[in-house]
Amino acid sequence: MRQVKDPVLILTGRSVLSAQTEVRLRELRSRGARIEYLQADVTRKEQAEHLVLYIVEEFGNLNGIIHSAGVIRDSFILKKNRQEIQQVLDPKVSGLVNLDLASREMPLEFFVFFSSIAGSFGNPGQADYAAANAFMDAYAVHRNDLAASGLRQGRTLSIGWPLWKDGGMGIDPHAEGRMMHSWGMKPLETETGIQAMYQALASGHGQVLIMSGEATKIREKVLSGSAPKQAISETADRSQVDQERLRDRTGQQFKALFGEITQLDATKININEPLEHYGIDSIMINQLNMKMEGLFGELSKRYFTSIRP
Repeated sequence: MRQVKDPVLILTGRSVLSAQTEVRLRELRSRGARIEYLQADVTRKEQAEHLVLYIVEEFGNLNGIIHSAGVIRDSFILKKNRQEIQQVLDPKVSGLVNLDLASREMPLEFFVFFSSIAGSFGNPGQADYAAANAFMDAYAVHRNDLAASGLRQGRTLSIGWPLWKDGGMGIDPHAEGRMMHSWGMKPLETETGIQAMYQALASGHGQVLIMSGEATKIREKVLSGSAPKQAISETADRSQVDQERLRDRTGQQFKALFGEITQLDATKININEPLEHYGIDSIMINQLNMKMEGLFGELSKRYFTSIRP
């Protein structure tokens, strides 16, 4: 709104416009913008087509699209059912494709996808969400190729956002601590995010990752691919190790850490029971992983989901 004179913004969503959102829209309109809200589910092809046609008929033209829809259903993929996975994939996959097809004849100036850094690096408990965002990143390349062939108009940009400090998805304090510890990242401030979006649009790239925090540490992680450290050249002779004693001490240490996270009595934790039986969730997994890394160094993010007793 600060960059464009008399902008017309068409906001869409599946939900009925709430009273709280209406108050916010009135505030924005008071600053000179024309803002309308249209209820539509773009994961349904016919609704996406009707939405685009209605906008053109009602407002004369459509200059650009920003697709920011997203749903999270955090859980281990082994515990998810098909419906839950589909709920996460639909907004970023079906919704995106439907909007692109519905607007393929439009003289767009830009088509921006709000992706996530999870699409590039993954995130514990978010396999489906990571896949959905990776699709967006790949589709940006596809649409830019179509534009180069004259089959689409306007530049396509997929922005991989981190967690925002103020946003609908929010962030748990423990997750924030882990993010800073592992990556040197912190939640993105709103004003910083807006400026980053302008820079991304001006960059000329089809995909941009946005990160905020300790630049040196972030750069090292990204450029290294977050690869595990090389194994030391000399390892202990397994025959010299008391395997039973090592297993027992490791189990005791794990139970102590697990009890600290879950507030359970460590003596009542059965090391052979699946962790899910103790009500552990993705946040607790992250906390436990942080504590384990403090003792043993960096661990695979799949560590606690790949090992079974």
